[in-house]
Amino acid sequence: MKKSFIFLGVRVEALIAFSTIAKLKFIITVKNSYVHNYAKKNKIRFFLINNNNKDKIFKKLSASKSDIIFSAGFPYILDKKILDNFKFKLNSHPSLLPKYKGASPIKEAYSKKEKKFGVTLHHMIEKVDSGKIIYQDFINKKKLNLKNIYKIIFSIIEPNVIIKGVQKIFK
Repeated sequence: MKKSFIFLGVRVEALIAFSTIAKLKFIITVKNSYVHNYAKKNKIRFFLINNNNKDKIFKKLSASKSDIIFSAGFPYILDKKILDNFKFKLNSHPSLLPKYKGASPIKEAYSKKEKKFGVTLHHMIEKVDSGKIIYQDFINKKKLNLKNIYKIIFSIIEPNVIIKGVQKIFK
C-alpha cells in the first residue's frame, strides 16, 4: 500500500513527482500559485494558507493522520509539534545545501557566480534547510541565463531528485 502524504508548497512539478511515489491526502498552498491552479483544475482537495489563517492551518496539520509531510516552496516554517506528527518530514530545496538556504537560493547563487546549480532533498527539522541530506543533483551553469536555470531546476532536476531521493529512503 502506498504511503499517504500532505503536500505543502507552490511547485507543481514537485507535487506531480511526489504523487508518483505516495498517495496525496491534501495540499496546502498559497492563492494563485501553480499548485493552487493545478489543484482547482484537477479537483484535488486543497487549503489556502496566508498570514491570517496560518495558525488554523497549522492546527489542521497537527491533527492530520498521514505518513509523510512534503514541502516544496512552502513559505512558512513548521514547528517541532507539527513535524513530530509525521514519520517522514521531507523538503525539496532548490540549492546544493548547505549553501544558499532560505527563500531565494537560485538568485543568490547566480549573483555569486556559482558554476553549479542544483536541488537537495532533505529531512525537515525546525531549523530551516538544515536537516540531513537525502539526495542532491545539479547542472553546470555553462552559458545558461537565470530564466533557463529556473526552468531546468524546477522541470527536470527537482522531479528527478525527489524520485531518486524517496526511492533511497524507502528501499
